[in-house]
Amino acid sequence: MNRQKITQENIDNAVEEFRNMLMFRLKEKGTHSLASRHEALGLVATKYHELNDAVEHDDNIENVKGEFLDVAVGCVFAVACINQKTLDW
Repeated sequence: MNRQKITQENIDNAVEEFRNMLMFRLKEKGTHSLASRHEALGLVATKYHELNDAVEHDDNIENVKGEFLDVAVGCVFAVACINQKTLDW
């Protein structure tokens, strides 16, 4: 398979879209930490299942992209909670 290289501009745009989604979700849901590793896993697993459903059944690429962004937001928020030592490790 011959894969194209992704331009720095497209990487930068994707990071900006991620930041925008992160800020949107923080305003929507708040900044209270996750309480446990299981809650973090549940959050990411739920977002993954939504992504999987979108990939399988949604022909709108923007909806699929939004689900990819939601998975990324959930993962990064979980890392932020780990960094702040709010999880039950």
